[in-house]
Amino acid sequence: APGEDVAVLRRLLGLLESIRARSAYFSLLVQHTRARRRLVELARHGDFLTAQIAAHPLLLDELIDESLLERPPERCTLAADLEQRMAGLRAEPDEERVVEQLRHFQRAALFRIAVADLSGCLPVMQVSDRLTDVAELILEQAMESTWRQLTPTLGVPMCGEGATRRPVRICAVGYGKLGGMEL
Repeated sequence: APGEDVAVLRRLLGLLESIRARSAYFSLLVQHTRARRRLVELARHGDFLTAQIAAHPLLLDELIDESLLERPPERCTLAADLEQRMAGLRAEPDEERVVEQLRHFQRAALFRIAVADLSGCLPVMQVSDRLTDVAELILEQAMESTWRQLTPTLGVPMCGEGATRRPVRICAVGYGKLGGMEL
């Protein structure tokens, strides 16, 4: 319909306007025909996805993935993506870079879930499961990273007395929506 085409064009022009000063993103769209096609397809699903890309142009990298519109993200692929992002930070833990990578992962993962939801590739009942997976993975990484940063300077916290003295075990307790896989 002509009205729908105008809305798609408006969304795409707004997105291009927001990334106009970043030539690398224009190059990505010029070099990757399929990424351009995916962007147009996403713009057909309303303002949400294009607004996400406009706010965080790094999400354009997600358009390169062949499976973006065909296969919903699964916990194992989300975990592998996060592991890959965090692997380089383990040798020299930099708290700010860890948090930055966790944010990038969260944006990319939520974007992929939103794409799968809006394109009908992911059933509504599974959207909350994937959102919970993202939250759990981020919590696990944040706890692991914090432990690695604190224990070298403060030592490993201990509990118990005498022969029963042992390193503490920590956990994050999720309740409500997180604990019920309904985030």
